[in-house]
Amino acid sequence: MTGLFIYQARMTEDLGSSLAIYALALTGMGLAKLPGALLGGRWVDRLGPARVARLYLLPYVAALLVAILHGGDAGVWALMVGGGLAMGAQESIATSLLVRIWGAEYLGTLRSTLSACMVFSTGIAPAILGVALDLGASFTSVLTGMLCLLAGGWGTAQPVLATPEARGG
Repeated sequence: MTGLFIYQARMTEDLGSSLAIYALALTGMGLAKLPGALLGGRWVDRLGPARVARLYLLPYVAALLVAILHGGDAGVWALMVGGGLAMGAQESIATSLLVRIWGAEYLGTLRSTLSACMVFSTGIAPAILGVALDLGASFTSVLTGMLCLLAGGWGTAQPVLATPEARGG
């Protein structure tokens, strides 16, 4: 999401939208974080963190597909609202999953490692996007790359999410 924030002008131009729509959609993202957080926590309690971890990025996947396939104002809105829903849910899901897999006694170490990874990815994303855009990639190609990385990460996580520790067994 940080890369999208940094390159908002290029994104809106390439998707055929405007910065005014982006500004409104950014408000939509902020508003979407609340139900994302509330629903994410509720679903973790009802379904368990491993099940919810498999599903919570679906709004962002759908958002990327809308932006890639349709673009325009709908694509910008989809990216911001889908991203907001996923970002809102992420905190409760990640923390619950870490506790389930490694136990509460290591929560401080795990959370600090997770935070360091988030800071690193937040710092590196604009650089990677900038290089790709400087080399002539369209923003649609960048979004397609993001979707591929998301799918790859999801696939990589499946064996861990299937372990008895993650499922609570």
